[in-house]
Amino acid sequence: MKKVKLLLSVFVILFSTVYAEKTDIVMMDNGITVIGEIKKLEFGKLIFKTDDMGTMSIKWSKVKHLISKHIFEIHMGDGRLYFGSLDSSSVEDGIIIKRESDSVHTFRMNIVSIVPIKSSFWDKNSGSVAVGLNYTKATRNGQLKLMFNNTFRSEKWISNSNLNSIFSFQDKIQTSKNQNLSISLESTLPNNWLARAKL
Repeated sequence: MKKVKLLLSVFVILFSTVYAEKTDIVMMDNGITVIGEIKKLEFGKLIFKTDDMGTMSIKWSKVKHLISKHIFEIHMGDGRLYFGSLDSSSVEDGIIIKRESDSVHTFRMNIVSIVPIKSSFWDKNSGSVAVGLNYTKATRNGQLKLMFNNTFRSEKWISNSNLNSIFSFQDKIQTSKNQNLSISLESTLPNNWLARAKL
């Protein structure tokens, strides 16, 4: 009976995949199947975005099956790093990581982090820009703050850029300037080696 339920659940998931192209599917241990977008897995929580129910936070221990055709950066508990899509397995709590050349069969409890790898250049970038202005009329002192950060993530490269600038002025004349720029670059090498550089 247990095998029948598992096969039926996998059939439902595969059937949903056909009619929900470019979507991710998660099935929980209570049998509920949700279609949406995997945002990330971290700290034992799967962040999953849906159209009808908004963004959900699902306990990783409650996830039974996970399917996605998209490419992810997948971190294992033993330090190994994989890039690939996700598929369900007939093995209890099993997950298949589909890579370009082969597939890796593992268990849900072995995966500690999942990060999406977007397809287009612009989608691979994420960040924010903030601008703040303070001005005191009595002293005619002002301060302009600019903060910028950006992360670029692909299968081979991860870069982080951060810029913080503070311009102080009085009577429209600049009196001081404080700027801090940091750039870090990380590249994945064969056999799960990582190369890092920081400026």
